[in-house]
This record gives sequence, structure tokens and C-alpha cells, in this order.
Amino acid sequence: LIQCTFYNVMSITTSARTVPSWSISSSSGGAVANNTWLRCYFDNLALDNGQYQIYIACTGANQYHLGQSFRDCYFEHSFGGAIQSLSGYELVIDNCTAWDIFSGQGQTISNSTWYIGQYSGARASTATRIMSCTRNSNGPNGSSTWDIFCESTCSQVLVESFSIKNQLTFQQNAFFNFNGCADVVLVNN
Repeated sequence: LIQCTFYNVMSITTSARTVPSWSISSSSGGAVANNTWLRCYFDNLALDNGQYQIYIACTGANQYHLGQSFRDCYFEHSFGGAIQSLSGYELVIDNCTAWDIFSGQGQTISNSTWYIGQYSGARASTATRIMSCTRNSNGPNGSSTWDIFCESTCSQVLVESFSIKNQLTFQQNAFFNFNGCADVVLVNN
């Protein structure tokens, strides 16, 4: 999957899943490269909390996927998490929204919303940018689930202008866990 643009795609799941809604991986370094998801809508109507809506990874020894961009995308009911990226280089999550992930929907949150990590034996994720993203409601709990979770192997992570929609009936905290990864920059959150 190289240099593809997914524009205005609507992806809705209506039953419990055993795999992510979208699963993209390769054992060849760079075989998943320079793809853009623009103004896409992902809805987990089944309220499944066991799987990410998008899983993207490179599984090859000392390899990585590169240049994935999610821009202006909307993730609804992401109780199992919105995006899990393993062994990525230059991942961009820009102006994306996670919506309606609160206990009043009849489900619990089991995964962090944005998860950045390393596939065993592949390269560590580097140069991740998460900018101008938001969520509503109470979302992750900050002890076992997070808005942004980065494994300790990650480096060069930028989080800029992350916000929570102001709603008086829900807590207003954003939860980040970087696990001591190197070169984290937080700007205007």
C-alpha cells in the first residue's frame, strides 16, 4: 500500500470484531508508505471494546512503515481505541476527533485512543506528530487507558494543541503516557 489517498471514506462496523476494522501491515520495510486518510469517518456502532479501529504496522526485522497521515478524521465509539501504529516513521495524526467514548454508551474503554509502539523485532516508532486532536466526554481513565500512549521505545514525539471538549457533566482531563520515551515535545495542550 504505497501513496494511496482515502478521501471521505465512511467505515462503520455494526457487530463485535475479532480484528481491527482496518488492518494494514507488511513485513517489508516501506511497503506501507506515504498514505493519507483525509476526512474519513470511522464508527464502531457495535461498541466493540476489544479492537482498534485502525491497526497499522511493519512486522519485518529492523523495518518500519512510513509517512502515514490521518487528517480531519472522525472516530466515533472507539472504545477499543482509534489508531494503533507499530514501528512507524513520520506518522501524522492531525485534526482528528475521538467522539462518544464514555461509560453512558454501555461499554468500557479497554485500549488507549492513539497508541504508538514497536512491533517485536522491527524498528521503534520515530517522528510521530499528533496535532490539533480532540475528544469529548470523559474517555480514557489515565491509569490503564490513555488519550495518547507511547511505548518507551518511541522517540521524537510531538503533541500539539490537544484539547477536550468542554462539557460540564464529564471530567476534563487529557491523559498522556510516554513511558519515558526520548524527545517528547508538548506544545499548547
